[in-house]
Amino acid sequence: MTPTLVQAANAILGEGPMWHASSQTLFWVDVLGPAVFRHDPSIGQVGAWRCPDLVACAIPTLGGRVLAACGKRFMLLDTANGAMEQWGEVEHDRPDNRVNEAKVDRRGRVFAGTTRRRSSDAEGALYRLEPGGRITRLAEGFVCVNGMGWSPDRRTMYVTDSPVRTIWAYEFDDESGDIGARRVFARLPDDDGMPDGLTVDTEGGVWSAVWGGGRIVRYAPDGRIASTVAMPVARPSSCAFGGADMTTLYVTSACTDLPAGQWIAGPLAGGLFAVETGITGYVDALFAE
Repeated sequence: MTPTLVQAANAILGEGPMWHASSQTLFWVDVLGPAVFRHDPSIGQVGAWRCPDLVACAIPTLGGRVLAACGKRFMLLDTANGAMEQWGEVEHDRPDNRVNEAKVDRRGRVFAGTTRRRSSDAEGALYRLEPGGRITRLAEGFVCVNGMGWSPDRRTMYVTDSPVRTIWAYEFDDESGDIGARRVFARLPDDDGMPDGLTVDTEGGVWSAVWGGGRIVRYAPDGRIASTVAMPVARPSSCAFGGADMTTLYVTSACTDLPAGQWIAGPLAGGLFAVETGITGYVDALFAE
């Protein structure tokens, strides 16, 4: 599995890839740009929209818009004219927090996590967003909520807390969207990078981007390392399946705060990559606004 550069984007902090099956395109973001991008594998970049604050995700909706998490606000982006309408907001009581990650489950609910902007305090939380504007806080005590995904049987939800180098596995109720007890699914050593964004394939494999570790790790359902994809950048940040047969793994990356030596060794930092895996991922659901 060899990564191929598909967009030399020079993103400061590429993140949040999500495949839009009906248009056969990939949405992703530059958190610090801040901007939402759209990539067509047959053409290249086919859209770019500036955002009013740090942007954590770009999730297509059933209404044809895109849900973007900007700072603490969830905005609906109209890609036809760039207009943005506020959908909801979290953490009025935590002025230094922002949304860091958001994913849609296979029922079309959005789960979002927060972090503090300028500290490593464990003041982040996990939320569930549902159509009609209902937002529920599910858990707290995170330093930085990151990669999320669900097992094939929908009984486990994976949630990453990057600074503590841990991917948690929560009991998950697919009917209600509630989470239960958690256990450690995988943990990285202190000197081996941090787990960042993730996705889950139809075999139950968990693909995790290792920020600062220059690789994507595929974990077996029991948490053992099944395979590794070496990346030509030091800071792969997230990954998502896409393509006509859903076997292409798209990987975002970052160039923020790279030492000079890593710039020289990895000049493709900030690019968007594709890896042909031969393993099928899930088609992402659309949010119902």
